[in-house]
Amino acid sequence: MVNENVQILVGGVAVSSANKLPVDATIETVSNEAIGAVDDVAVTNPASEGSMIALQKGALTAANALNVSVGDVDDAAVTNPALDGSVVALIKGLITGLATLNTSITALNTAIGAKADVAVTNPASEASLIALTKGVLTEVTPAG
Repeated sequence: MVNENVQILVGGVAVSSANKLPVDATIETVSNEAIGAVDDVAVTNPASEGSMIALQKGALTAANALNVSVGDVDDAAVTNPALDGSVVALIKGLITGLATLNTSITALNTAIGAKADVAVTNPASEASLIALTKGVLTEVTPAG
């Protein structure tokens, strides 16, 4: 594969049929500090300077840390707000708490009752608050 964007220079002039590469030319290996080396240490602070390899390693390190804090689908729900957990675990805990709250609200609504509940005058009977209130009002309201 030929890269047309690469030029070989001799004395600052591009090699061409008019400016030929000298026969005794040597190819030097130049260390490119901007690219870096495989053993460069990860640079995780975006304000710090580093080679491209060090910055890539830093980005991967940060991404791995983010994956840990985001969590996994298998993370258990964390319902205690005093405990730490991944984002997934905390959301699962929130959903669990909302489901429990919904069950409690449903039970509370059942205990309160509905307008259509029939008056219950027998104190030994189970009834909603509305049915019992209607029963008390039935008992204390004079006939007639």
